[in-house]
Amino acid sequence: MKKAIAMILTAAVCASLAACAGTSDKKTSTSQTDATTTAKTETTKESSTKPETVSGTVTTSGSSALLPLVQAAAEKFMEKNPDSSIVANGGGSGTGLKQVSEGAVDIGNSDVFAKEKLDEKAAKDLVDHKVCTVTMTAVVNKSLGVKDLTSQQMTDVFTGKVKNWNEVGGPDMEIMLVTRPTSSGTRALFKTYMSTCIPKAKEVIWLRPSFNI
Repeated sequence: MKKAIAMILTAAVCASLAACAGTSDKKTSTSQTDATTTAKTETTKESSTKPETVSGTVTTSGSSALLPLVQAAAEKFMEKNPDSSIVANGGGSGTGLKQVSEGAVDIGNSDVFAKEKLDEKAAKDLVDHKVCTVTMTAVVNKSLGVKDLTSQQMTDVFTGKVKNWNEVGGPDMEIMLVTRPTSSGTRALFKTYMSTCIPKAKEVIWLRPSFNI
């Protein structure tokens, strides 16, 4: 499941032969040995200062929220490693986790832990690596004049209990939700947060009509 780019380093071993047939031969042999040692030392210094690079291909998919970060990191990596290729795709956290679990990609980018999107067995075969903290918020059209909503009101809106803005201090206008698709980790996190704030929210099936983004 876990794939790594292998880097093979080859080292050339230089051997010097010295003959001991007389005084002059010994001097010549010593001179040749010193020259070989110096050459090896210079080669070692040159090799140690040259940056190591890797080659190979890595494919990723998943969270669209993480995609800009992944693409930027991939570009920087490929600049330093011109023989490498990193293909970064979106599709949502659920898609990324599913594809890495199936071996279709090398890395699944997700806003949530694997156990929140996959069954227990599949999740156990993956290793979560935290790379950043993602912040999110709910927004309303500023023309509505609704400047503050409590956690309870937010839950009521997204579970369908509140269907008109006038129920939360806005104009007499039906609420139209714009949310993320079911494969989205952002949606899963939002739902988890609301369920934590309002325990009963987790018992409600979120069936409000909405547009996905």
